[in-house]
Amino acid sequence: MKRASVRKALAIGGVITALGLAGSAAVTRLSSPSAGRIVVLYSLADPPGMRSTPCSVQCEAISLEYFACTPTRWLHPARTVIVTGHSLPPLYLGRSPTQVASAVACYDPDLVVLDTCYGFSQPLLSALAEDGVNAIVLGPTFRLPPEGLDYAAGFYADAPAASRANAVATRSGTPLGRWSISAADLVASQRDVATWSVDKLEANLQVVLPGLVRVPLGTSTMLAYVPTERFLRPE
Repeated sequence: MKRASVRKALAIGGVITALGLAGSAAVTRLSSPSAGRIVVLYSLADPPGMRSTPCSVQCEAISLEYFACTPTRWLHPARTVIVTGHSLPPLYLGRSPTQVASAVACYDPDLVVLDTCYGFSQPLLSALAEDGVNAIVLGPTFRLPPEGLDYAAGFYADAPAASRANAVATRSGTPLGRWSISAADLVASQRDVATWSVDKLEANLQVVLPGLVRVPLGTSTMLAYVPTERFLRPE
C-alpha cells in the first residue's frame, strides 16, 4: 500500500501517536497475513444470493456500506480478498473504482478475486494499481450467473497466491482474466487501444453501453472503456 494510504489509515483515532509511530519512515503490520483468512466485500444493495460466496467459515464478510480502513483492519491483513456482487463499469457494487480499491488495499492481499460481472476491467484494475495493491487479480470480462464463481478446495489452502488462484474458475468453463498488477501493462494497453480503428473497436466490443472493449493486458485480456465518439465513422 502507498505510504500516504498507510498514514491515513493509522491516523484514525490518533493511533500514530498512541503507537509512537509519528514521523517514522515505514509502518510494520502487527501480524502476518494468514493464507486461510479470506475477506469478502459485498454491498447490502445486492440481493442475498449475490452477496454470498461458497466460502467456508473462515471467510469474513464485510459490507462496503459500513467499511472503513481502521487501524485494526490495516494492521491485521488478509492474503485473499473477494469482491462479490453486481457491477457494470465504471461502478462496482454501486461504488466507484477508487472506493472499492481502497477497501481492498486496506488488507494488503496477494490474491484478489473479482467475483462480479465485468469485474476484470480497466477502471477497477487501474484503481487497484494506483492504490499500491501488489497481487494476482482474477475476474471475468463477461456477465456471471447469480451463483458467481466456483472455488475448489485448493483456494482455501495454505499455499502461494498463484496456487490458490488456480482453484478459482467459472461454472461454464470460460477462462477468467488473470493478472499480476503492473502499471506498465496498463500504460501499454491504453496506448494500444488509443490507436485502434473503428472496425477494430467494433470487433472487440463486449458491452455497448457503456462502451467496453476487450484489450490485451499482459498475457490476459481486460475490458477498457472507450468513449462513444470513438465509434463514429466519418461521413
